[in-house]
Amino acid sequence: MNKDVTSEIKNQTGIITINTADGLNVINRMMLSDIAETITAMDLNDAVKAIIIRGSDKAFSTGIDVNEFVENINAAVLEEMYENFEKIADVKKPVIAAVSGYALGIGFELALACDIIFASESLLRPSRPQPRHHPRFWRHPTSDRRGRQGQNHGNDFNRTGNERARGGTLRHGEPDHSVALPV
Repeated sequence: MNKDVTSEIKNQTGIITINTADGLNVINRMMLSDIAETITAMDLNDAVKAIIIRGSDKAFSTGIDVNEFVENINAAVLEEMYENFEKIADVKKPVIAAVSGYALGIGFELALACDIIFASESLLRPSRPQPRHHPRFWRHPTSDRRGRQGQNHGNDFNRTGNERARGGTLRHGEPDHSVALPV
């Protein structure tokens, strides 16, 4: 496993932490592959009931390693990345993205591949400009597959009665819940 991606199991919860030395958590192909393999292993582990993916306080992830991506771009690389996202989206157990700090590019896509997004309260500042919402820009490529993610948000609505849980997260790119995340 990559030293920038660590995993542990606490209280029946699998925790995957992305933490690079600079704290910005730029994701490369190896890290994405490690995340997908770890999450698949946790899905098969009966001792794990839920999985959390988190980054550092500074950033969940600031995107892809552009230098590596530009040097190695080809159809096989793109297919490998897509397959890794499918592995993450196909996990049967609930997967939670604990977002604190930036979630940009592939980091945002990683959060969208999760079933639930929890954002730290520091992310929800009213002074930030609100983006114009357009479904093409706010959906993960795997979100349309078999209606899986939309169904999960529909189930959240059925459990909680929260109107926003009807699928608004995938449509608008907003977090499901805002909480103070423990460090």
